[in-house]
Amino acid sequence: MSQTTNLRALDALIMSKLAAAGMADSATYTAPLGSPVSCTVVVDRSVQSTGFDSQVDANTVLITAQLAEVTPAKGGVFTVGAETFKVDKVQDRDESRAECVCKVGT
Repeated sequence: MSQTTNLRALDALIMSKLAAAGMADSATYTAPLGSPVSCTVVVDRSVQSTGFDSQVDANTVLITAQLAEVTPAKGGVFTVGAETFKVDKVQDRDESRAECVCKVGT
């Protein structure tokens, strides 16, 4: 097996355990000009980040999704229950998962 295959299998196992523990959510992701696709995500609210100029943004929502399920892009929308989150940027990505900075609402 390749490193990518192993990493995706590990992340899928971790995500399933988080979902079983109530720490990950079922969601849909709709790419710009695309159709909704089911996925499992971790939503982190009010994440604080410090930039180069030491400004702190405490209202950031980060959504982590598995690339085996969806490929998030700027302008895409995650729907978790009754909430929607529009992808502002994909902040971090590896072979298995993507971490997206999102705005609440569309």
